[in-house]
Amino acid sequence: MKKSITLFLLGLVLTGLRAQVPMTVPNGSFEQWSDHSGYSVTVIFMPISVYDAFSTPSVWDYPSYPVNQTVSYMGMNVNINTSVPLIKATPETGTVPDGNKAVKLQTFMLDDIINPTVLSLAGDYLDTSLTQQVIPSILSTGAINISSFIPLLYSLMSGSGDLLSMLPTLLAADVNEYITGGLALGDFRPGRLTGSYKYHSAVGGDNGGVLLLGTRYNSTTHQRNIVGGGMNLALTDTNLYTPFEAEYMPLGNLQPDSLVILLFSSASSNRQQGSYLCLDNLMLWPAPDTCADVTSLSAVPDIHEALLDWSVTDAVDSFAIEYGLEGFTLGSGTALTVLNPPLLLSDLEPNTTYDVRVRSLCTDTVYGDWSTLWFTTLADTTVVDTTITDTTTVTIQAIKQSGNQAITVAPNPAKGRCTVTVADNRPADLRLYTLDGRLVESIATDGQPVVLELPWRGVFLLRATTSTGTTAYKIVSQ
Repeated sequence: MKKSITLFLLGLVLTGLRAQVPMTVPNGSFEQWSDHSGYSVTVIFMPISVYDAFSTPSVWDYPSYPVNQTVSYMGMNVNINTSVPLIKATPETGTVPDGNKAVKLQTFMLDDIINPTVLSLAGDYLDTSLTQQVIPSILSTGAINISSFIPLLYSLMSGSGDLLSMLPTLLAADVNEYITGGLALGDFRPGRLTGSYKYHSAVGGDNGGVLLLGTRYNSTTHQRNIVGGGMNLALTDTNLYTPFEAEYMPLGNLQPDSLVILLFSSASSNRQQGSYLCLDNLMLWPAPDTCADVTSLSAVPDIHEALLDWSVTDAVDSFAIEYGLEGFTLGSGTALTVLNPPLLLSDLEPNTTYDVRVRSLCTDTVYGDWSTLWFTTLADTTVVDTTITDTTTVTIQAIKQSGNQAITVAPNPAKGRCTVTVADNRPADLRLYTLDGRLVESIATDGQPVVLELPWRGVFLLRATTSTGTTAYKIVSQ
């Protein structure tokens, strides 16, 4: 396998030095190429080339558009029966990161590929999204149905370039309609795709991109479902080969059995004829080792605060939390580390939706998958029944642990009841919630101990508010 020591070490750095033997991306260094024949038609006894012979990187799929039409030209019928290759790819030679070749993908219009005379004959029969649009060259590890995929691609490019922005578009589309196959993963858990690129935008402001789609076969529906993905649309102008990565993120607990890797010469709404992307040395790295997952993540919202609680399947050192306003991008929210649940989120805005993401931390480099939820704070002082729904979103904005209130709960774990005692006989407002946000009981105490009746076995959340602040407690009823 042709790799320099420098690029191998770079791959280790990009994966955080986390245990890492990559899976080979077939022809990921684009050393092997396949030649394809052109296609001609006869017009008034004269053969005219529809498109010339071309080459593409071996193993990689590329889109084509089927044309099977009989058109009239100067009183004669001309039969066009071919699949038009929608690709402009050439080997990039010279100084490349790995081996002797890289791939150069160029953005084009259809008249760059099809003979203008033939294009004028078939034009009325072709999709206007092809004949009137600037088209990116695309390579993929799965076969693309271009008529379905082009609208999806343009919709994806209008997003911000992360998994969250493309999620609604992907989940609204049926992957079985626009792509089949992919790189078989077996037990391999994808973490990120790395490689090297350089880019040239024809006018300025164009950029290349990489899209990852993890799919899994559903034996009940006999269809493939999207179970994760990732994007990097930031392959911008550079004359030198530059390292890049596209991180794969799961959308739930299911692992993909196949991965579709898509490479685009243009991945923006500002696609430009003549822009090109060069790629080399693609490697697929495994996901990092993980520790126990966070489960039963829930929030009990109020007007300016919310009580956050969760459990975990095994012992961990601590938990990472990232939060922000609804729809924030992972990495842009407020992040902190806490030792144990529950946690009170305060200083929140009324009647506002927040996203939260929590994961367990075993070491600095080994952690569990993100567990996520959203909730909406209340608009007034009335506590209402609230159900928190797990989703695949990301984030909140201001979070802090309130001060200690010197309140004791005993026994805990309890057997159907427990006693709450407030230090210094301070008056307190006590609210007992279920994990899904339902208010079980609300008690205003004058400072005397209060007996709480726990209506069933399980975990409850107690929020105690006194003159010095609010504290959250987890109560287990056995």
